[in-house]
Amino acid sequence: MDRSHHPHVLVPNGTNGSRVSSDSQAHDKRLRAPTVDNALQFTPLSSIVPFAADILPFPFAGPSASPVVYPNDKCTNVERRLSRKALDTLDAEASNPNRTSQLLEQSLRKLRGLLHPDALTEYKFAGLPAQSLNRRASSNTREPLALSPFSKLVFDKAHVEHHYPAVAPPKPRAPEPQRKTSQLAQVVIPQGRRVTSLSQTLQTTQTPRDKGSSQDVSLRDTVQAKAKRRPKIEETPQPVILETIQVTPRKPQVVVPAQPRTSIPAQSPARPTVQPASVQPVIQARPVVQVQPTVQVQSTVQVQPTVQVQPIVQVRSTAQSTAHDEPAIPVKPTVYIKPAQVQSMTPSVIQSGTQPRTQPTTQPHVAHSSRDMSETRALNAAAEEENATIRVSMAPKVVVPTAVNRSGYQEFPDIDARVATEALRKRKRDSERHEVLELTVDQREKADAAVHALNRILQETFHAEDHVEQDIDNRYFIQGLGDEDDPPLLAEALQVRIENAVRNAVSTKSFYRLPVEDVMRLQKLCDNTVASVECINLIVDEASNDENIADWVVRLRHAESGLQATKILLRILTAGREEKQLYSEDILGGIMRALEHVVDSVVPVVEARTNAEAFKIYASQKKPLSSLLHMCGRVFRLLETLVSEVDVADSAVTKMEFLAMRLIFVENAHAEKESALGIQRFESLRRTAMDVLAAIFARHLDQRPFIFDEILTSLERLPVTRQSARQFKLADCRPIQLVSALLMRLVQTSGSRSGPQRRKPVRALAEDDSEDDSDEIAVRGIPGNAVHGVPDIIGLEDVPDDLDAAVKELRRVADPLHDSALKNASYVVSYLVQRALTSTKSGDQPYRNLLDIFTEDFINVLGSPDWPAAELLLRSLLGQMIVIVEDDKRLVPAKNLALDLMGLMGSSISDLQLFVRNGLRGIATNESKLAADLFDAAEQFVNDNQMGAIVALEGPYRSVVEYLQSQGQDMQASSASGYTITEWAKHVIFLSEADNGPELAPELCIQLHNAVVDCDWLHREYNPTSVPTSQARFAATLVALASPFCRGQPRILSILLNCMTSNHSTLKSKSLKAVPQLLEKDPTILDRGNTVIRHIIRCAEDSSPLVRDSALTLLAKCLVLKPGLEAQAYLKVVQLADDEATTVRKRALKVLKDIYQRNTNRDVQSGIAAAILQRVSDVEESVAELARQTFEELWIAPYQHMTRDTAQKLALQAQVSLIVHTVQRGETWLLALESLLRSLLVKPANFDVCKEIVAVMFDSIIDNDEQRQLAQTLTVFAKVQPKLFNSQQLLLLEPYIRNLAAGENLPMFRYVVIIFRHVLPSLSSLEQGFMRNVQDSLFRAIAKLGKTELFDTATCLWILNGLLKNPERLTRLMTSLLKNVNSRKELNFADPSQQNNLNHVLRYAEISGPFLKVCDFDVYLEEFRKSFPDWKGKSVSGLAIDTFCPFTRQKQPHALREAALDAIAIICQAWPQHYLRSDVSTAFELAFLNSDTKLERIVLLGFRSFFYQEEKRSETGAEIKVGEGAVHGQERLATSFIASDYDGAATTIAQKFLQHVLRIALATADDLALAATQVIASINRQGLVHPKECGPALVALETSSNQAIASIAFNEHKALHHKHESMFEKEYVKAVQQAFTYQKSVGDVRGTTPAGPKLRLLFEVLKSGTAKVRKRFLVNIVSRIDFELAKVDDGLLEFARFVLENLAFFDYSRVDELLMLVACLEKVVIAGTGAAVAHAIELEVLKMRLDDQVEAPAPVEPSRVRQLTVAAMIPSMVWETRTHLRQAWGLQKLAKAKPTTKDLNKAPTRAPFVSSEKFLEKIASIMDSLSTDEAQLERCRAFAELLAVDHELKVDEEDLPAVGFESASEGDGENATPKKKRKAPAAGGTPKRRKMGSAGVTGKKRGRPRSRSGTGSGSDGEGWD
Repeated sequence: MDRSHHPHVLVPNGTNGSRVSSDSQAHDKRLRAPTVDNALQFTPLSSIVPFAADILPFPFAGPSASPVVYPNDKCTNVERRLSRKALDTLDAEASNPNRTSQLLEQSLRKLRGLLHPDALTEYKFAGLPAQSLNRRASSNTREPLALSPFSKLVFDKAHVEHHYPAVAPPKPRAPEPQRKTSQLAQVVIPQGRRVTSLSQTLQTTQTPRDKGSSQDVSLRDTVQAKAKRRPKIEETPQPVILETIQVTPRKPQVVVPAQPRTSIPAQSPARPTVQPASVQPVIQARPVVQVQPTVQVQSTVQVQPTVQVQPIVQVRSTAQSTAHDEPAIPVKPTVYIKPAQVQSMTPSVIQSGTQPRTQPTTQPHVAHSSRDMSETRALNAAAEEENATIRVSMAPKVVVPTAVNRSGYQEFPDIDARVATEALRKRKRDSERHEVLELTVDQREKADAAVHALNRILQETFHAEDHVEQDIDNRYFIQGLGDEDDPPLLAEALQVRIENAVRNAVSTKSFYRLPVEDVMRLQKLCDNTVASVECINLIVDEASNDENIADWVVRLRHAESGLQATKILLRILTAGREEKQLYSEDILGGIMRALEHVVDSVVPVVEARTNAEAFKIYASQKKPLSSLLHMCGRVFRLLETLVSEVDVADSAVTKMEFLAMRLIFVENAHAEKESALGIQRFESLRRTAMDVLAAIFARHLDQRPFIFDEILTSLERLPVTRQSARQFKLADCRPIQLVSALLMRLVQTSGSRSGPQRRKPVRALAEDDSEDDSDEIAVRGIPGNAVHGVPDIIGLEDVPDDLDAAVKELRRVADPLHDSALKNASYVVSYLVQRALTSTKSGDQPYRNLLDIFTEDFINVLGSPDWPAAELLLRSLLGQMIVIVEDDKRLVPAKNLALDLMGLMGSSISDLQLFVRNGLRGIATNESKLAADLFDAAEQFVNDNQMGAIVALEGPYRSVVEYLQSQGQDMQASSASGYTITEWAKHVIFLSEADNGPELAPELCIQLHNAVVDCDWLHREYNPTSVPTSQARFAATLVALASPFCRGQPRILSILLNCMTSNHSTLKSKSLKAVPQLLEKDPTILDRGNTVIRHIIRCAEDSSPLVRDSALTLLAKCLVLKPGLEAQAYLKVVQLADDEATTVRKRALKVLKDIYQRNTNRDVQSGIAAAILQRVSDVEESVAELARQTFEELWIAPYQHMTRDTAQKLALQAQVSLIVHTVQRGETWLLALESLLRSLLVKPANFDVCKEIVAVMFDSIIDNDEQRQLAQTLTVFAKVQPKLFNSQQLLLLEPYIRNLAAGENLPMFRYVVIIFRHVLPSLSSLEQGFMRNVQDSLFRAIAKLGKTELFDTATCLWILNGLLKNPERLTRLMTSLLKNVNSRKELNFADPSQQNNLNHVLRYAEISGPFLKVCDFDVYLEEFRKSFPDWKGKSVSGLAIDTFCPFTRQKQPHALREAALDAIAIICQAWPQHYLRSDVSTAFELAFLNSDTKLERIVLLGFRSFFYQEEKRSETGAEIKVGEGAVHGQERLATSFIASDYDGAATTIAQKFLQHVLRIALATADDLALAATQVIASINRQGLVHPKECGPALVALETSSNQAIASIAFNEHKALHHKHESMFEKEYVKAVQQAFTYQKSVGDVRGTTPAGPKLRLLFEVLKSGTAKVRKRFLVNIVSRIDFELAKVDDGLLEFARFVLENLAFFDYSRVDELLMLVACLEKVVIAGTGAAVAHAIELEVLKMRLDDQVEAPAPVEPSRVRQLTVAAMIPSMVWETRTHLRQAWGLQKLAKAKPTTKDLNKAPTRAPFVSSEKFLEKIASIMDSLSTDEAQLERCRAFAELLAVDHELKVDEEDLPAVGFESASEGDGENATPKKKRKAPAAGGTPKRRKMGSAGVTGKKRGRPRSRSGTGSGSDGEGWD
């Protein structure tokens, strides 16, 4: 753990180092000395006694000096007294013989635990070499150490032993002028331990004065012995060589031989005076530094430490090693100096009476333990008494290694094996071998300068304050905005200086040296400035002028100055000082009040929008407001530090939570122009507030439930639109909600050891949490009980062999954290889900939308290394969704919600899978070892689903953790790192318990155990690797894929597929919409079998249009993802193209278009084109337009810019073949193609393409097997646009009409004649011979032609007659026909012998009709008079009518009547004056009166053709352009406005035959009805009758199942309504009745179809009109279902069902219409017939009476029961309709909210998930009540209960005694259930309760209760009016 977080953990046992010579210092200025924090790590037995950190000085490369504990003499007494206060208290308690202090016992217990041998490192020191060390006894003897009572008590209770092996005395030998090379002595210290001071090291290795044998000396004896001992200095000193120090750490290490060295020759003999050695190690970026001095005392004394960097080293003198030495266990890095540095270092020689050449001017403080200082002072005193002239200066010494002696080494095979297998990443001590730690400049000088600068500023400030009454110096103080008597405030510039100085002093760890009195005085000055903020009015009035605004800006600056003062106070509070008086709650309270005051003024600015008056003021002063906002953010950042490091009062924590919550849930602007300050400026402040809240959550465990509750209860204040809600920007993801990030961070924090849970170092002491000191503020500490609960690190040498034991240890530390995170995540998700289930997306409460937004946010960051908690939240959400779906008791809306979210989550998992697959292709395995490791892990997981590589120590988990830990001290990254480690541990635990899990090593469990306990353990223990962001994201995604959430994708898919077979259509639809999300991301799902396709096709046949539409959508996606399924699936899409629902048809057209474009099979394309062609004439115009647009894109657009190359010609030929193949399916497709071409040829660009198509067809028509099909297709083009043809093309067709010998040639003949008929008039030049040949061929073929061909042939001959000018052939043909008919007029055709003549007459009539219709023979009237001399008529058509009318009489054979009537109808179409003839009218009327279907069809078709051409004539006249003067004026008038025979005929037909036509139209739904409907529509369009006569019939025809009939009727009805709304509204009730009658005759009496209510088209027309008409319609239609009890019958029951089912499913356009309708329905039940029916049922059926009846009731007749049942069924259905309307449109909320007029005029919103099937089931159940006698009685009882008890009203138990409830005496005894009395009828109310007797339902008496004081029992009638 970083020591900067715990600067007050003090170490008494050793110095940080001494000084070196000036030469060495000058050489190593580029090197950096270790800081105190770095040096603390190397001091053993640290953190024993708490005292000031100054006793461990900063290492300084200068001359040594005496330690100065209290550098400031002015404050020495105060500091000494304060530092001794705690120890004096303990001494007093220890001196008390009857001590019972808990504080004393607790302190002893803690220290005893810290000094326990199991927790200490055991140091084993090897003996000195056998050499003579002659020492001169000092004249001064040392006194034993005097221990204080508490120290002695600790000393007595400690049991720490050290073993000192005895060393044989060395043999004397002669002095040598120069020493030989000796072995380097090094101090090897394990990682994480503290190095002792150099003086202590020297003393520790001295040989005791006891006997030479080895013996164990206790700590107590050692201390006492050392207190008496003084080292001797011989006159001829020999070098003192510290050869070997062996350290036995708690885990084995690798042995590495020490490096030999050479010594420097002595200069001159002298008597040394030993001073503490000054050691200057070299420091690099690594915090771990270990010092190894080599000390030699020679005649010229030089003590030179050797500083090297080497990971694992054992130090041993090769010359002096013995076999019985303890094996040396090397540890992490020892410190060396590279050879290049050794060569440049010069020894420092201090001669007698001289000083070093260079000394620093400042003397740093050197701290030692008390024992070391006393011994040093004793040695120096002895030297002075001896008048020594030489002092010892321990300077760096050059050491040259000698040869290695391997006899002193010991092998460790197990360690060697582990090192050999550790090939991926080495331990940090291994990887840091040969690294050099660089020294830097002296940080002590910086600290002195910082303290000096701060002290100077404070003294200036205090001096100015002392003289403030005389004169205010503006540089230091200003006068506040309050009264003049108020104290002056600190100037802003001075505050900035002070804050910078305080920050510098704190950063250099020197702020504690400032006198506490000065700090308190500074606090007081800042507190005055902070307090002034509360008195400043920061609100500006909207009506302020410029002067007021200027004053407001000044106030803003003063407030900002006050916040600057809060920063100084907060920096003092977070500086780490221990003086209690500095931590005043009043100061912190003032800070919070000032900050709250500023926040209260900032929030209105943020919430202001452009429509507010103050917005302009805020926007104009954006700079000062932004500065104030920025200052708030900086204060919040300091508050975060304060909360993280200081235990503050609960009141302050609560206030911080309140302010943070308020800022988090302030609604920011949605766009920059709507924000006065800018969106991101406030978002940065909001993010800082989130950090404060997260810090409180991490440190204060008791506040966690409160924080979660506050966040969740404030969610409804969040914006619900996705764009405005997501303003928390992320580096590698889309923006999310800030609250989403906050929730994830809190969950992560609860799943990691942070704050009080974080493991402190082993030797660190927690703050004393005793009761006596409970009021003190713990600075940078945590409660002791929290620390005691943290497990210790387990050494890797202690790894158990059993995996179960290792897993148990891991579970012990990981389970509580994981359970805490899971509990919090489940709580958040449960809250969101429960609130979402009770709200809607369009409702007032936003939780439904918020749940979607939160889910999308969690999905957005899923796989991000910074937000690992997203997986846990999604896992909890998925678990709840699965429970909801699989719970049969859950409602459909809840399951719909679950399916929506499950589809979204499943899709996100597929995204991660796709990301990993793409990442595998993009990883460069040769880039780094990390990339190769990730690639291997991902490949094993994706391909083989192996989890072992995922959880391996070198796997993706490790990469994510190292990436997060490389981000520094970021709290977000810290929480993410800790939680990732916890999840890593849980994953390992899960795999260890799995049956087929990978083989795991126990060492991995222990490593994760240590990482969970201390998140930085991996970072310290192993060499970290730099992880790029891209690889970290890939690793995090891989980890997420291996998580339980992502492993649940198969379960999601299974649930979605199973819901496709649900009984609820909404569930089917939702599942069908959710599955595509999965398929889009992972198409391989379709490769796992045909299960998905089978489910989809089954849903495509569902009765619900919604389900079919969703199934079609899903099927389309499947076909896109897997085109191989098209062959078997496109037929289902073709079927859906003719679906009843418009939406389904539209979607089917789009899907078919996509299949068409992807497919090259002609049969498939033809089938698709045929299906789309049928939709060209769809009754829904939008569908028809879509079909036409589709064909234009498929058939025309690709050829609009032809280059006439071979490829395009071939493509066009294929297209022509496809068109021909498509239209051969029947006449329907030909008509559809004709309609299509008419719409397409409106565009000139399409004309050229169609002309090319015609040319290609003519090129292919000769010698082609598809001649007939080609000719038939050409007829369509000829009808639509004859100009597409030319004369040369017609010449190719002439041979096909020459010889009509056989019937097989007739179709080809007909197609060619049709082409000639349409094309010949458009061609200007044709050869006469060609035309004569055509004419001859046609005349020869007349006898062989049928009726269909005769029309085209007659037309073609009439055209040729005009071109060739030879009419005699036509007149001869017609006179011959009429003569032959007249000659047989008197024959009796009923005689079988006349069959031949009958056939001739039939044939003559069949030929005459077409020719008389298309040819105007009146111009050749004289020719006919010659043939008929007795005829006196004026027209040939009249002659024909006279000829055929006798054959229409009833005595004639039916076939003859049909032929004659057909000929007359055809002739009248062209000559309408004959409709006025009485004989013609009689013939037509006989056909209707006899109800002869065949004759009616003939007449209706004749009427239809006549009206069609009449309308076309009017339209043609209207198309003549207006404004061209007299040129076309007369023509236009003659066509449109001059009365003619057509007008008279049309009026006669409409007036005389309309009722017959209406009867036929309403009788059936076949083609005859369609023809009748067309006639009715034409009559209405021409205005031939009053609208009332056809209006009801049109409404009824709108309900037809024949879509053509319904479409025609709807269009005509809509036109009539728009023209005659006020008049037509009175006919609507009659129209509904007629619609019911029509449905009863052609269909069923139900009011709905799968497409919707049958009267939906009627209501659509009403919606296009005024609301007044709609309201009247609703009132009138409800009144028609009311009845009198005596007149009720089954017909009314069926009519009521028809009406109510329509009312239930109308799409209403206004709220007031719904409320009025509900009121009318309730009135029918409560105040209308329902009350009378219920009363009759009670008296007659249920036998309930108010009086006491003695005699037995008479039995009820079954007919009477049936009548009452029918009467009860109608109001029951009314009530169900009312209930359904209230639920479907959410009227309950409207009734409670008392809507305004504006609300009533709004369009209502349909509530989601309200099932129509449930309503229909209830109606069907009611209609089934007549099936049995029991069902009739049950219906009567149910209706009586309906009016008696209000089941919709829920009553709380505490409200039971209120008025309107039955008391206990009024019920059936004490246990009677109180029931709510129904109120009087009102809009939106409920039925009134009725009194029920004992035989029925117990209920409330009718009437009003009288006022009474008691509740005594009485009779039933007591107390009632």
